[in-house]
Amino acid sequence: MLATGGLFAPTIRHDPKSGKTYIINTNILHPEDGGEDIPENFIVATDDIWSDKWSDPVYFEFSGIDPSIFWDEDGKAYVCGSHGPGPMTTISLFEIDLSTGKKLSEEKTVWKGTGGIYPEGPHIYKKDGFYYLLISEGGTFKGHMITVARSETIWGPYD
Repeated sequence: MLATGGLFAPTIRHDPKSGKTYIINTNILHPEDGGEDIPENFIVATDDIWSDKWSDPVYFEFSGIDPSIFWDEDGKAYVCGSHGPGPMTTISLFEIDLSTGKKLSEEKTVWKGTGGIYPEGPHIYKKDGFYYLLISEGGTFKGHMITVARSETIWGPYD
C-alpha cells in the first residue's frame, strides 16, 4: 500500500428503525500499471455489533471518497460523499438501497463548500425542519476548516 491508498474515513451509523449498524467506507486501490487510483466504495452491516458477525461488503458505484449514510424521516437512505478528483471536489448525494448498493436516484452535486480546497467528509443531519450538511475543507494543514450549510430540502440548495 502506498501512503495515499487504503481505507479512507469510515463512517459508522446505526439505523434505529431496522436495528442494523452500518459501516460505509472507501478503499483506494493503486493499479499495478501505475494508472489512476480507483476508489472502491462499500457498506457492511450487522444486527449486533458485539457478535463479530458482519455482512459481506456491498459495493456501490461512486467516483469519490468519504461516503456517509443519512436516513430521512420517510425511511429513505441516502449517501453523500466527496466526488473527485480533487482539489476542487464537490459534495454529491444520491438515494441508495443499502442491501444491494443500487442507486435509487441520480447522483446530484449539492454543495461545493465555501471555497476551500478538497471539500470532503460530508455528513447530513436534520433538526427543526432543516437539513444540515457538515464538511471538512481547506486541506489537512493550515487552511483546514469545518464548515456547515443548511437547506429546507435534502437536495438543496445548501447555504
